[in-house]
Amino acid sequence: MKRTYTKKEALCIITNAAKEYAMRLEGVNYLFIYRNRENNRIEFFESIFLPRNYQHLTGIELLDSEGNIKKNAAFFMKNVLPMHSKKRRFNSGRMGQRR
Repeated sequence: MKRTYTKKEALCIITNAAKEYAMRLEGVNYLFIYRNRENNRIEFFESIFLPRNYQHLTGIELLDSEGNIKKNAAFFMKNVLPMHSKKRRFNSGRMGQRR
């Protein structure tokens, strides 16, 4: 069953998740090791979590005062934490729903 969040609820979730991302993941390099189910081989990839990656993980777009999408991911992370107090506009698209 899908649950739709209000903008206020979504904003709270996004800002809390941004704090956790900044505290636990930002700047951290992880090595993911897994077994490939197709060929049964052990494989790996390395990933670093940068501030600019947070917006991609949320699927949220930050809007300027005219309603235009701001395309700068670094700007998004830098401004998402104080977003709640500034009441910035954002577009959640399909991300306002949980499956």
